[in-house]
Amino acid sequence: MNKGNLIVLLESLSAYELNRIHKFVASPYFNKNQKIIALFEALKIDLYKSKIKDKEYYYKLATGEKSYNDQKFRNLASDLFQLCLQFLAQEEYEENEQHKANNLITSVDKRELKPLYSKAINTANKWIARNNLRDGNHFLQSFYLEKNIFNLESEFERKIKTKKKDREVDVLRINDNLDYFYMVEKLKYYNTYLSHKRLFESEYEFPYIDKVLAIVKMHQKDLPPVLRIYYEIYKTSINSDDTDSYRNLKILIKRYYHLFDTRDAKTIHESLINFTIRQINKGNADFYQEMLDVYSEGIENKAILEKGKLSPTSYRNIVSIALRLKKIEWTKQFIKDKIKLLDEKFQDNAYQYNLAVFHFYKKDYKRVIETVRNVEFEDPLYANVSKTMLMVSYYELYDEEALMYFSDSFTAYMRRSKGISEKIRREYLNLIKYMKTLNKARYDPDLLPKLKQKILDTKELASRQWFLEKLKDVQLPNET
Repeated sequence: MNKGNLIVLLESLSAYELNRIHKFVASPYFNKNQKIIALFEALKIDLYKSKIKDKEYYYKLATGEKSYNDQKFRNLASDLFQLCLQFLAQEEYEENEQHKANNLITSVDKRELKPLYSKAINTANKWIARNNLRDGNHFLQSFYLEKNIFNLESEFERKIKTKKKDREVDVLRINDNLDYFYMVEKLKYYNTYLSHKRLFESEYEFPYIDKVLAIVKMHQKDLPPVLRIYYEIYKTSINSDDTDSYRNLKILIKRYYHLFDTRDAKTIHESLINFTIRQINKGNADFYQEMLDVYSEGIENKAILEKGKLSPTSYRNIVSIALRLKKIEWTKQFIKDKIKLLDEKFQDNAYQYNLAVFHFYKKDYKRVIETVRNVEFEDPLYANVSKTMLMVSYYELYDEEALMYFSDSFTAYMRRSKGISEKIRREYLNLIKYMKTLNKARYDPDLLPKLKQKILDTKELASRQWFLEKLKDVQLPNET
């Protein structure tokens, strides 16, 4: 049986979710077609075994018919798929207390069940109180809730409340929530735009953002934490030297990160990482330790984890930063302990690659060669850096035959590889070319000054610093 949308969806579910969806499909409230139930039950058994059979088998089990009818099976599978989609939507609804609160008030209002008004309002307020998030969606749902409560009350009741100055639910409160929602989302996506603009040099007019920024700047001390956080992110985005805003942002994130869902918490924490990267790119070496601290805190509070998993990129970056800070034992322990945080499908390759980086830093080139052999070269980044470490290791071990053979192999790989940009291709081809020249210079030192000048003049060159370290004793005429 081909893996259509139905099978892909069902295979993505855990055993617990399969049991829940079974109850959903078998519920007469959602489905009364026994053939759909029979089809799901047959699929469920084989999903547990990870052995999906052909569609003719499931058709006979579901319908009891001996002769297969493809159109009937397609219709049956399609109906089951739609039920599964409905289940996913229902699961999301069950987790959203604010939506349920608003829908309850809307429902009793629509039916004019006045004896239930007070009960609906109290129930809604309890549901809202259980929600700890204070992001843009919180203010939107609070707006809907208070608007619905406002509409639920009679004009007479509203006047009485006004006289009593009871502002628990009133027009000003409704307006505040709407304003907060708008400003939070506007500033949030403007920060995203600024990030994209920096990467892709894109230009786009963002209407009314200047007004939002002016309001937040003027009233930030009185505004919800989410707005203050997004405003500090904005300031660090437009000014990579604004370390004061960076420090303020760190304090705010540490204090309020629990108010955000996992996706927003990750984006917010990454803004700290991005600022440290920009500082390092400007030559501020003090921010290497800062970046390591930010990464470590992001792991501890799970802000940089996605569905509980650490990305191979973050894992690799942390290893690289820690080695640069000469934290040898710390790095070794991190590689061993934190590999468990990665998705299982990435663990082996990421572990071997970062172990090779660790050995390379320690100049244990024989261990580098042994370890790199275990790295699969599906990811272009893993491939290019791993091959570079191999080539350097051959050079450092004076294995000239292996170096020449591997250089030719690396050149062929770079020329035929389709998963890299032309800029990266030129950087590594220049690396290979200059590596060969550096090896020749062992027998002809007169080549060294010319090689150093070429390395300084070549803009597109991988591992430039390694070359310059090797050539640091070579004096050029224009150097003092």
